[in-house]
Amino acid sequence: MVNKILIITSISFLFSQWNQQTNGVLHQNFTGYSIDAVNENVATFSVDSDSSHLYLTYTGGSQWNLKYSIYPERIVDVSIIDSSKIWFCTGWPAAIIHSQDGGDTWTVQFSDSTITLFFNYIEMFDENNGIAMGDAVESDEGPAVILRTTNGGTNWVSVNDSAFGGYSGDLWRRIDFIDTNTGYFRESGVSPNLLFKTTDGCSTWTSLSFPQNSGHVLKFYDENIGLAVNSSTYNRTFDGGMTWHESDRPDANDPDWGMDVEFHSSDPSKVWFSGSNQVFFSNDSGLTWNVEFSYSGIRDIIFINENTGWILTDNGVFYKNVMSNTDQDLILPSKFTLHPPYPNPFNPSTTIRFDISVGEAIMHPLQLTVYDITGRVVDVLVNGKIESGQHEIQWNASQYSSGLYFVELFAGKKRDVQKLILLK
Repeated sequence: MVNKILIITSISFLFSQWNQQTNGVLHQNFTGYSIDAVNENVATFSVDSDSSHLYLTYTGGSQWNLKYSIYPERIVDVSIIDSSKIWFCTGWPAAIIHSQDGGDTWTVQFSDSTITLFFNYIEMFDENNGIAMGDAVESDEGPAVILRTTNGGTNWVSVNDSAFGGYSGDLWRRIDFIDTNTGYFRESGVSPNLLFKTTDGCSTWTSLSFPQNSGHVLKFYDENIGLAVNSSTYNRTFDGGMTWHESDRPDANDPDWGMDVEFHSSDPSKVWFSGSNQVFFSNDSGLTWNVEFSYSGIRDIIFINENTGWILTDNGVFYKNVMSNTDQDLILPSKFTLHPPYPNPFNPSTTIRFDISVGEAIMHPLQLTVYDITGRVVDVLVNGKIESGQHEIQWNASQYSSGLYFVELFAGKKRDVQKLILLK
């Protein structure tokens, strides 16, 4: 018997390729804008339909939670650094908005219509340091507005008052910062359109030897390795933009507007590129490509590693979590394990993951119980036999008071306990 909360068995999607995720997504026929992720469990994305909406998952997308809606502004770009701290920027009018409690409450950190009406880009590198970019009030005149924070967004300071002209001409695709000092920007609205680089936090910018009027999508792994995609070609650099190597796009026979480029977080030889209808993967720094995913209306991609990622489209979110690209055999847990709940501390819900081996599943009923600090049972989440495998349960503690709790997994003579901290 399973009480109150649905058990989600994750074995099925651990070994699948791409799965569309709709559970909790209330709005259909939307336009996708941006997606970002912390790990294989925590991700957020923004879309525009009747108004602009931001969704968040703590469960690898098995459940999405609507965290923010706004109109007429559009949530253009999102940045998340952990399960609690989220930033997004809007356009028409422009604002930077932040949550430090997983989207339960939000604060407007910046909004000044005399500086910018449309934010294109935001990237937080940690809880203190970040960069945001917006178009000038007169979008066909420069300079682009670039803001920097060193205190988590309490203050956003303009750092690009006269470096160059032009505007983005897109959303977040034509600007990329490695950190708050080193960044790249491809301007639009002037002739010619040039690619610029800064290494001193936007105090000065240098024009790079890059094909003029090119570079629909920019992405850099570090200050040296980067890739810029054009309408029919892509260019690779290994020396910070000093020289570029041009090649035909993998979809050269039917190219469309480039959408995104993503590097593996620890291996620059692994890189993904997406057009509007396909995602390609390369394991040799973009020298050769293979089709990873095909679907219409692709907008943004984010990969945690080569086996785990999300793709945001105009028709939903797709998730891939594969334990091995070559071995698709079903591997069941060999241990009885209760994993640390996530998020923790939490308000009002947290995800509890546990592994049940074949032996426990066959021989013993299982109990998953929540106790308060006095040892009193406050909730029984599982009581009975369940299948072996990897499982997860979301515990909603909205009816309980703040404090320390314990969750116990018990089967036969085996017992595992984890602490829970509810903060309201």
